[in-house]
Amino acid sequence: MSLQLFSNNAITTLAAPINASATSLSVISGAGSLFPAISGSNFFVPTLLKINTGTSPPTVTAYEIIKVIARAGDTMTIVRGQENTTALSWNAGDTMSLDLTAGGYNQFVQPAQAQAQGYNFAFDTGTANAYVIALTPALAAHVQGMPIRVFVSNTNTGPSTLNDGAGSGALRLPGNIALSGDEVIGGAIITAVWTGSYFELIDGAYATPGSVTAAIATALTGVGQSVVEQLGGTSGIGSGYTAIVFDMPVVGGASYALTFDSDITTASVGNVASRIVVTTGSGAITTFGTGLCLTVNGAGGGGQLIWAQNNAAGTTGLSITNNATVHARYTGNFSVGAGVTSVTYELAVTIGTISVPAGGFVQLLRIN
Repeated sequence: MSLQLFSNNAITTLAAPINASATSLSVISGAGSLFPAISGSNFFVPTLLKINTGTSPPTVTAYEIIKVIARAGDTMTIVRGQENTTALSWNAGDTMSLDLTAGGYNQFVQPAQAQAQGYNFAFDTGTANAYVIALTPALAAHVQGMPIRVFVSNTNTGPSTLNDGAGSGALRLPGNIALSGDEVIGGAIITAVWTGSYFELIDGAYATPGSVTAAIATALTGVGQSVVEQLGGTSGIGSGYTAIVFDMPVVGGASYALTFDSDITTASVGNVASRIVVTTGSGAITTFGTGLCLTVNGAGGGGQLIWAQNNAAGTTGLSITNNATVHARYTGNFSVGAGVTSVTYELAVTIGTISVPAGGFVQLLRIN
């Protein structure tokens, strides 16, 4: 990446004449330090001027814009005739001044360019799990805190990387959590930020709720955000508790509302009980209020029943008609201790079995 350099009050005169084909010039002794020091592929663009001081005010009779690509003291390596000007012969005493030119102004970001934010947007040319972009201008190194927007070509299926042109780095969820699949959807635009050690996905294109994974859910635990798991078929739940969903991430010390909504098919069942238990971390779960379960369209009757909010032992439950198929919707509130990082929702029966067909869901909503 090349940068055009600027400097204040950089004006002097030539120390010796040059012809129209010269590729270097010298300014008077000590004046070279008025101009920028050049490193790498950077440059600056001064103007050579013939000034007639015999007029009032003085007039410019000729000029040429040049490009300086190297400077050693008072001697400069130059490229002639820039910005549609013509290479001319110059005399000792002619003026060289570093002023803004039309080309220099074009180096600045224009309002339309700033609005479009095109400098940090690019199309992905890589493959699933290995995303590659080329920004314009190209990056010489990762820039910490810089947001990069990418139109991705492929949906990820697991841990992924992003190469921004300055090198490849891991693409991860907030909290330095590896992707597991469906966090980046082909044909969508994502936003990633270089943290200093990896690219953090701050704006993804997550898959539908049925494809939500625990890794994605970990990034969705702010107040007012929820985790939804579409239920597949879960059958043969007998006495004792059996988990029916993945471990749902939580923030220790926060409160949540849980909703279970699904058909339940029973066989020789007396009571159905539920509970929320800690699966990762240490700390207590505290329920508050009462849970409410509404059963409708039941083959054995249906209607509205109160399902008490269960404690950790799950000692209370819903009495349900044997061999019935009902649609149950349960809601209840709870808080978790500071050391808890994930919970699960579980069902059990005292006798017989129940089946949970595909099509229902469990939703966990953070409320404070």
